[in-house]
Amino acid sequence: MTPPVLEARGVGHSYGTNAVLEDVSVSFRPGELVSLLGPNGCGKTTFLRILLGLLPPRQGTALFQGRDIQSIPRRQYARDVAYVPQIHRTAFPYSVEDVVAMGRLPHQSLWLHQATRAEHWVEEALARLEIAHLRERAYTEISGGERQLTLIARALAQGASTLLMDEPTSALDYGHQVRLLDQLAKLAGQGLTCIKSTHAPEHALWVSDRVIMLKEGRVIADGHPRDQITPESLHRLYRVNVRVMADADGHTAFVPCGLGNRVAPESFSTGWLAR
Repeated sequence: MTPPVLEARGVGHSYGTNAVLEDVSVSFRPGELVSLLGPNGCGKTTFLRILLGLLPPRQGTALFQGRDIQSIPRRQYARDVAYVPQIHRTAFPYSVEDVVAMGRLPHQSLWLHQATRAEHWVEEALARLEIAHLRERAYTEISGGERQLTLIARALAQGASTLLMDEPTSALDYGHQVRLLDQLAKLAGQGLTCIKSTHAPEHALWVSDRVIMLKEGRVIADGHPRDQITPESLHRLYRVNVRVMADADGHTAFVPCGLGNRVAPESFSTGWLAR
């Protein structure tokens, strides 16, 4: 079996007396697309920060390629692991192209930045996320969804083998969500390890190889999305009742129970069955 790229062994963390993570032990292998699913405050963002080396765990160890992440020099680690935050603001009106080019900084000296922009990396990232038309626009003047796509392009330009994302689709419209998920699936198919937190169970079902469910800082499920994402597990995570609808080809949709009967199984086309 291929050794893990990232691994957490008994990881725990707390803020003051508030325990956020408890005894989390999971590993991630090359080419996996993994979704972290759980309610607000369950520890998803803290876990990602620990995997990034930005936050040392209070208990346990986080490893990258078998090495304690805290022992790896920051610049070296940044060449291998890229991060897309949930929210990012800057006071400086850098162009979109300049923001994407910053992904190459771990590979060069700062004073060489303007001389060696590694244009092919930038061009490829802009084209892949379909934002080449924004290259001259100021990052401070584009929409929230466009900023998120710019940050993802920056991560791709970094050339890292592992991509960590904190709710990457949260600011995107439906079309960009679908295109981004498709792009993540392609990246995983090319051997990149992609780990993303999300509040959308459907997204995990559509593209993920694996889902890890967190509740109150603990892993309560870890496996294939079709096995783990059920009405029972969603109720346990979010305290809502849903009906899972599936067609003959295995495509799945979630129908919330209630909502004043505004959403009903009859609204689905023939061929969808409740399970």
